[in-house]
Amino acid sequence: LEGSMLTSAILIQADFTDADLTLADLTNSNMQYAKFDGIISTDCEGCP
Repeated sequence: LEGSMLTSAILIQADFTDADLTLADLTNSNMQYAKFDGIISTDCEGCP
């Protein structure tokens, strides 16, 4: 019984880890795009 509970806990943890990594990747990509977009906009504001 204890072994089965441990296996279930590991599987659940693995599922959450995959979900967290995916969410982190999406958030990171969006932040990088926002920074990149912000840099382009800032540079263009000062264009002669």
